[in-house]
Amino acid sequence: RGLNVDYLIEGAVRKNGEQIKISVQLFDSQKDETLWNESHKGVMDDIFDIQESVAKKTADSLKLSLSLEEAKILEVRPTENTKAYEYFLRAIQLADLNTRADFEKALVLLELAIELDPTFPDPFPLKALILSNFYRVYDNNPELIRQAEEAIENALAINSNMREAYLARATLSTIIGKTDDAIQAAHKVIVLNPNLTQGYFALGFAYSSLNDSQKAIEWYQKAKDVNHENTFAYWNIFVHSTRLGNQVDAISIANEAIPLYKRRLELAPNNQFLRSNLASFLIKIGNVSEAEEIINSLVRDSSTDSIILYNIACQYVQSDQLDAAMNTLRKAFKKGFRNIKLIQTDTDLDPLRTRKNFIQLLEEHPSE
Repeated sequence: RGLNVDYLIEGAVRKNGEQIKISVQLFDSQKDETLWNESHKGVMDDIFDIQESVAKKTADSLKLSLSLEEAKILEVRPTENTKAYEYFLRAIQLADLNTRADFEKALVLLELAIELDPTFPDPFPLKALILSNFYRVYDNNPELIRQAEEAIENALAINSNMREAYLARATLSTIIGKTDDAIQAAHKVIVLNPNLTQGYFALGFAYSSLNDSQKAIEWYQKAKDVNHENTFAYWNIFVHSTRLGNQVDAISIANEAIPLYKRRLELAPNNQFLRSNLASFLIKIGNVSEAEEIINSLVRDSSTDSIILYNIACQYVQSDQLDAAMNTLRKAFKKGFRNIKLIQTDTDLDPLRTRKNFIQLLEEHPSE
């Protein structure tokens, strides 16, 4: 009921060496009964056969009639190398955490996947996305941009209509200031699949880079409408509503986001981005004590990423704790934060701009 779905497919995977066991069941939430359940045993080399079997079994149980195109999609195998596929899946999990350490680990896994199967297209766009974000936040080395562009071209050489490759191009183009190219690539993502959230989000990111908060909100809202579980869409709508001074809208989206973020944190309690963003939402609705508990735990944690420390500095500014904000901002730089453009344009930091230690900090780290 909470997900507003009629059916739920649930599974568990156990892996011991190359041996795997996958248990799957399909549940009817309206009738409160299990439609079917079964187990598959095999080795990792069987993984695509198992996936295809489960997909077809689900379609049959729901009395769905697959088109020829949909049936072909079920049979498509991204790679014949299951180890490369496993590395790729593990890289996705790490990349979703959005921290420097996890980005670095993900890149290692993607390189291993590419080495095992250079014709496997999926690792290339993810590699490009990670490199682009690494450049934006942590390291302004132009070599990262070159490598990201090369990864995108490699993906498109394998599949000229690969949606993920155009998404990576949209993100990279936004980061390096080629906004027209970014918008064009994002629209291509939507054309390839209008039912997925990424293309709309990429357009929001592009207009955000142009400081067009109103347009950014429109596209982030479309991303949220397509996928109500897109936590980043809620966050960016919140950020731009705040920048526009639309406090009513900011409070509204905060109240809407808080239950989603708390549900997500039950599954991933150590996700620093979710915790940090949740703290901002709580501050906005006046629940400062709960927000401070989250912030203090992040500040005390030596593993907290530099971008999270930057966000916390902004939260301190909102609470009028300017000394704490400066201390945390300097700590973020010590841990590798290098998004100078964001610091120069972020209105959250406006109360700090006349302070000598803020000016000195920017002088120590000039924009590349």
